[in-house]
Amino acid sequence: MQYALNNAELDVDAVIRCWRRYVTLGDKTAPSADEFVANLQGKLGMSDYCSDVNLMLRPGISFDVKKAFEEVRQAIIEKL
Repeated sequence: MQYALNNAELDVDAVIRCWRRYVTLGDKTAPSADEFVANLQGKLGMSDYCSDVNLMLRPGISFDVKKAFEEVRQAIIEKL
């Protein structure tokens, strides 16, 4: 998501609408922004969670999961 925020014309409102629709399928309730942040912050302490994305990136693309989290949190998650 951070890559898209920085390298494309991302419609943040559309992303949020799609995410809300997805997470509420099956009569589920979407987590609040605080719940979402708490969940991700817990995962940021897990080395497996923080390093597995590097295997999916094209050569030459660097990724800092903690920096990405902050950017996505500010641009998207805080609007949930």
